[in-house]
Amino acid sequence: TRVNQALALAHGYKHHSEMIGKSDFDSCAQEHAQEAYSDEQDLVNEVVPIISKEEKETWPDGRETWVLTTKMPLRDPDGKVVGTFGISRDITERKRMEQSLSERERWLTAVLGSIRESVVALDSLGTIQWINPSAAVLTGGSCEDCRGKLFEEMVRLVEPGDGSESSESGLMNSLLSGAVSSWERLNAELVKTDGSKVQVELSGSAIEVGENVIAGAVLVLRPVGAQSAELG
Repeated sequence: TRVNQALALAHGYKHHSEMIGKSDFDSCAQEHAQEAYSDEQDLVNEVVPIISKEEKETWPDGRETWVLTTKMPLRDPDGKVVGTFGISRDITERKRMEQSLSERERWLTAVLGSIRESVVALDSLGTIQWINPSAAVLTGGSCEDCRGKLFEEMVRLVEPGDGSESSESGLMNSLLSGAVSSWERLNAELVKTDGSKVQVELSGSAIEVGENVIAGAVLVLRPVGAQSAELG
């Protein structure tokens, strides 16, 4: 019954008046038009309104776009539902960016997961955000078991390295605060999930996302001696 010029142009019409009297079935693919129609029938029958619903629109020429849609029942002065009205906001570019990032993340996870060395990524609080399968095996648990734990709950230094720090906490704080950018070959002891311990060499570097901005750290753990041969 009414439509603005922006939607008319999106549907391929030159003027909004050309859409008066038409429905989604006239300009959208059958599947999308049917879903939209069903939603609107729910509104007419006074089911809960649709708020900020992500919808994929499929057009007759095969194009796919995305919108964020809100639809409400339209009432007359007496409160009777006589129709529906809604607003759709095009979010196609955002969805494409999200899909691209998701694909990159899957690819990066696959690449990092294939590294044979044990790698752990921490956030700026020292919490494990990512761990590869090799490191999870070293702990005796799974990747899911390790995520969310403080790294210092699992690993303690056997010796303080070059003497500049008195504890593993001091070393981690220095790395995560940006006081040092990296440290290497520290002797450490990893406590496995069953309570047993593994001697490891520990090296790490800060994750920098901008000038003087540290987002976290990436660490590499290398089993020492007999454990190294056994795990290899």
